[in-house]
Amino acid sequence: MCQLTYKTGWDLPGGVVDRLESPASAVVREVREELAVQVRNEGLITVDWLPPYRQWDDALLCLYSLGQHPDILEEAVFETAEIVAAHWCDLEMAREHAAPYVVRLLEQATGQDPIPDYLEDGVPPDLV
Repeated sequence: MCQLTYKTGWDLPGGVVDRLESPASAVVREVREELAVQVRNEGLITVDWLPPYRQWDDALLCLYSLGQHPDILEEAVFETAEIVAAHWCDLEMAREHAAPYVVRLLEQATGQDPIPDYLEDGVPPDLV
């Protein structure tokens, strides 16, 4: 998880999709820009609709698998305007440092098999 310059809660690496850019490409670009490492998108894990939160309107968060990179923290060069540090985290550590919506997403992504295809604010919705 990334410790950011512009908010107190830690977050997953990523960012906002540029105009005419796919979410799958955006996550690879964002990791390259923020951490200076090259990753490969290995597929969508889940989609999470987020209601308005602080200064943001609602959002659609796409969580992707980027493979296993045990040495990524040693290789990373942080975009200092955005990233202070990065940390390997278990759920306990995420609960201490991340925003509640991130924790709910991580709980779903690590606690269920299969992982729900779609979430709303980090939990499976009551689909009608």
